[in-house]
Amino acid sequence: MHKTVHLQKVEECYDFEIDKTISFKNLFKELVIDIKEGISKSIISAKFHNTIIYVIFETVTKIRNETGIAKVALSGGTFQNKYILERIKPLLLNEKFKVYTQTSIPCNDGGVALGQLAIAAKRRNRGIGE
Repeated sequence: MHKTVHLQKVEECYDFEIDKTISFKNLFKELVIDIKEGISKSIISAKFHNTIIYVIFETVTKIRNETGIAKVALSGGTFQNKYILERIKPLLLNEKFKVYTQTSIPCNDGGVALGQLAIAAKRRNRGIGE
């Protein structure tokens, strides 16, 4: 039997560092401490997801500060996660980012397959790869 874990209303996140790379070393240390202390799975899950949200937010903010680019495409399997998408999008919009998300094409493998099909069709029309 599959047990569903519902995410609680939690605002905290785990610690992470962003420099030239993103480090989750502290996240894993804190997560293990939470497990050892018996913190509920739903709270741990919410804190983990919140961490991902703030990593995305801080990363795109850093990129905007360095490049001036304020357009963000939220695409890929991560953004199939309703919790993440529903929290990152308003956070970015509030900071005046232009946010793009999927509307009719899936953001996971279905979208990748469609893109591959489009490239193959274009190559076929140009006679590439024959």
